[in-house]
Amino acid sequence: AITIPTLLPPQNFSGQDNTFQQYSSVQSRGITSLAAKILSVLIPLNDTPFFRFGLSNGRTPTLEIKEYLERLSTQIYRKLLGENMRETIYLALQHLIVLGDALMVFDNDYSFRTIRLDQYVMRRNIQGHVQEIIYLEHIISPNDTEIDSTDWYQAGEESQVGYETVYVRVTQEDDGRWYMCKEHDEEIFDEGYFEVSPFISLRWSSISGEDYGRSHVEDIYGDIATLESYSRA
Repeated sequence: AITIPTLLPPQNFSGQDNTFQQYSSVQSRGITSLAAKILSVLIPLNDTPFFRFGLSNGRTPTLEIKEYLERLSTQIYRKLLGENMRETIYLALQHLIVLGDALMVFDNDYSFRTIRLDQYVMRRNIQGHVQEIIYLEHIISPNDTEIDSTDWYQAGEESQVGYETVYVRVTQEDDGRWYMCKEHDEEIFDEGYFEVSPFISLRWSSISGEDYGRSHVEDIYGDIATLESYSRA
């Protein structure tokens, strides 16, 4: 509430409501600046891929193969960057700094999504690896051809006006594959397996035995709260 309120609006918050009034913008500017610096390190602005390909056997490729792998990495990098990868990772970094936890989804059209903390739950094993994820998806209802402009999105609500709520459950099987099923009105209408999980679960810092992460803001909350009180006074 005293950093960036829009990252996790309070329950029943709608588009008509004003966000929490802050008395100091120092913490908000600090979060956006830190997220921007981390993003510039992860994805440089010089149009250079942040990854490269090599041979699976670890040997040094020939000059011809090396040039081919470099061209391939550049093509894939531009394909990913042409969608919404940069802005999605930037939003995920803000979630990590403020909330400590973020869930990203890599869709089939090479686009990314960041799912908010109040729209998913997860379980980890004793090593900290994700074993189960359940999150919400809101799809446009085919029965509602028109949506009243007075019906606003309500944060923290499972059902939204003009949309149908779909529960997506992802679990890791014993063979390493990921099983996913989608449920609507208590009926599973789609299911399948992933060899490689398209779900990226991130934590800023972890505590042994906890399923979710701790944020950087939580570590310095005392200073932030003091600055907010001082600015208000």
